[in-house]
Amino acid sequence: MPMEKERYPQNWKQIALEIKEKADWKCQKCGKQCRRPGEPFDTHKRTLTVAHLNHTPEDISPENLKAMCAPCHLRYDAQHHAETRRKMKMAKAIHYSPDMVCPYCGNEEFYVKQSYRGVCNYNMRFDMNNDNVENGDMHEFAQYKTIGKYAYCNNCGKRLFPTSEIPDC
Repeated sequence: MPMEKERYPQNWKQIALEIKEKADWKCQKCGKQCRRPGEPFDTHKRTLTVAHLNHTPEDISPENLKAMCAPCHLRYDAQHHAETRRKMKMAKAIHYSPDMVCPYCGNEEFYVKQSYRGVCNYNMRFDMNNDNVENGDMHEFAQYKTIGKYAYCNNCGKRLFPTSEIPDC
């Protein structure tokens, strides 16, 4: 699976370098000595990588990171990659239904990207009773236009289904 760089911290290269140096450029799974920076390239099999043991790139806690040679890292991630491919294949087959839930996280709410144009009138009451004011007509003069091609999960942000399947969208 390709690396989703937006999920990694900005200083990921430095974090990964520290993990590799702490492991003395050896795979912590099989013990293979891997290529250090500046050594000539010979094979990807001697490339040291850093694996996220829980497959969550945002989790950079030391107990979640392990230096692994490329073959060990690929073997470690194989089941996770297969599951991700299965979910992606399933996501491509998702179609809208009024009672649908997100297949990734179970959330029932989704959103579509829209543009807004017009005037918003917001009424605020200043009285002693602190009564709420009805603002149901605040968008009366607004024009909405769906600009997104897909609906997304409100919780996990994953793409769900084409907006063309949503009635009145």
